[in-house]
Amino acid sequence: MRRAPSSQCVADAGLTLIEILVAITLLALLSAGMMTALAMPARARSQARERLTLDRRIATANQLLYAQFAAVTPVLMQAPPAVGAPAAPFFHGEPQQMRFVSSYSIEAGPRGGLSIIELNVQAKNGLRLVLTESPYRGPLSTAVSLSAWSATARLAQECSTRRCVRARIR
Repeated sequence: MRRAPSSQCVADAGLTLIEILVAITLLALLSAGMMTALAMPARARSQARERLTLDRRIATANQLLYAQFAAVTPVLMQAPPAVGAPAAPFFHGEPQQMRFVSSYSIEAGPRGGLSIIELNVQAKNGLRLVLTESPYRGPLSTAVSLSAWSATARLAQECSTRRCVRARIR
């Protein structure tokens, strides 16, 4: 014969709703902790990748500038007709801009012809160095404004009449 289950046995046989809710809450906390622990290395890897990309861009720009400056070619620029002054060496430099002639081309590398290189510092979203290259087509292609010409000619005349001091960057 079978016995009827007692009320005490029936109560111990299952889980209460509170026990299930506590188990689900603990499981949710554990999974949230695991997701945070797994997300931190992914974020660090992403930041390292961004930094490496920036470092590579800086190294490429540094190599390009080094090649451009190493291939600087001395040429004479012709004075604007209104000035009537003799030709002077072409190099135009200001605090935010520089123009010179180089035999290194961005497109053709060291095999390129002479190019007029213009470097500009722009302050849009931080500092940005913009390099513009145009072909050199003789002394007339180096024309600059009248004020820039007079400043360059004055400096060239001062250097020819007295000994110029050259500063070294260390």
